[in-house]
Amino acid sequence: MKKISFLSILFFLFFLQSNLFSIYVGNPAEPYIINNGVLFCSKKYSLRAGYLYNNIYKGRYQEKNTDPGSLPSDTKLRINCALISLNMNKILDLNVILGSSDLQIDQEIYAYRRFAWGAGFKLVLCKYKNVFASFDGKYFQTDQKSDFFIIDKEVYPLKTAFKQTYEEYQGSLSISYPTKFLSPYIGATYLYSDITPTPKGGILILPGGSELDFDTNNYTVRKNFGMVVGTTISNLSSKATISIETRMFDQNAFAFVGQIRF
Repeated sequence: MKKISFLSILFFLFFLQSNLFSIYVGNPAEPYIINNGVLFCSKKYSLRAGYLYNNIYKGRYQEKNTDPGSLPSDTKLRINCALISLNMNKILDLNVILGSSDLQIDQEIYAYRRFAWGAGFKLVLCKYKNVFASFDGKYFQTDQKSDFFIIDKEVYPLKTAFKQTYEEYQGSLSISYPTKFLSPYIGATYLYSDITPTPKGGILILPGGSELDFDTNNYTVRKNFGMVVGTTISNLSSKATISIETRMFDQNAFAFVGQIRF
């Protein structure tokens, strides 16, 4: 079997896909904004369901325990999920995220759409007049698989099975100023995530049928701190909302969320 040095670079780019998921943060006043339910009204509890589209078009990751000056990569990840939230007393939201994701790196590495899930909460810390402050915490996880790589426009199939487990923990502190129709918000985020390959190596099939073995390593996020800016649009009856947000510094991403209260 042959070994070539560019594979270490190739698989660094492959693992950069972990860029993937810094997930949607959301409006700090979300537990408070939707007042009426489509089916019922309750002052203590309510259930919301919605659709989440999260597009991370540039992420920043590096190999663990190595020089932080690793080569950059153009990583893109799209997430399509259902978002279910249980609200308690307009102060606490408990969230479940279920859906799928697909990945592209440098127009060379593609992963199939795979199951993704997450869970989290949002707690309103204080309210002063029309200003809300809250803390949001989320966990997100997905397994990403690929059958081939594209190098110099040539397809290199994988002979061995290869999986990467992406895990993310995200926390944010943010403030919002709700009005009758618009609720803009801004906040700071902290992201910790790892990408763990299983196994730690594999075999590529080269043109002509020869084989090439490779080794891999774990990867971690390059920058932990970021920023989120967004706004929420609510309807006249306060039964549904649409939120749009962008995240920067730790990653470049935008998200769209539509929710309705039951």
